[in-house]
Amino acid sequence: TKALSDHLGAEKKMGYMHLGAHLDMADSWAGEKNVSTCTMARITELENLSMDNVAHIGARNSFNPKDHIDLAKSRGMRFHPMYEALERGVDEVMDETISRVWNGTDGQYLSFNFNVMDSSSAPGVTATEPGGLESREIMRVASKISEQGKLSVIDVTELCPMFDVSGSTSRMAVCVVMRIIAGIALKHGNTLDESLRRPGWKFKE
Repeated sequence: TKALSDHLGAEKKMGYMHLGAHLDMADSWAGEKNVSTCTMARITELENLSMDNVAHIGARNSFNPKDHIDLAKSRGMRFHPMYEALERGVDEVMDETISRVWNGTDGQYLSFNFNVMDSSSAPGVTATEPGGLESREIMRVASKISEQGKLSVIDVTELCPMFDVSGSTSRMAVCVVMRIIAGIALKHGNTLDESLRRPGWKFKE
């Protein structure tokens, strides 16, 4: 995240979206400030990242202690707990967060932590949580993001092959990334070279 911030420079604005089950807003943990549970705390300190352009979706369950929530609120970070996404609907919440992250920013960073998904749909992560998004919903999230036509960085975290016995979680991650990249390419008119199509095959609008 800091690499994108440095690349943009102080004069340009960055947007940041995090999808995950945990806020990761600990100011420090066991005396350390640069560990996974402190990720969002450090990111929200970047100088060219305004809280007006930050969004978190999917926080739920007990690994979001009060001090994390308090720090997020004190910094003015807008976060949408999972219950809100489920009650309001994924489309409505995504439209709101996309507006925050993309509007008026010069670069956008998407952090895709796969524990945002329900543990039954994505068992191959290191910190699974029940009550998350299902596969259809996560593909809808990917489509919504791709419709913006631009994205500077996407990272995929929490995948753990040791726990992903069937390979379904890794496959889901690949599908999400491909959907985003393909959707952005389509927005820019970068579709398959006609010479590579099967003879007689036509794209239907």
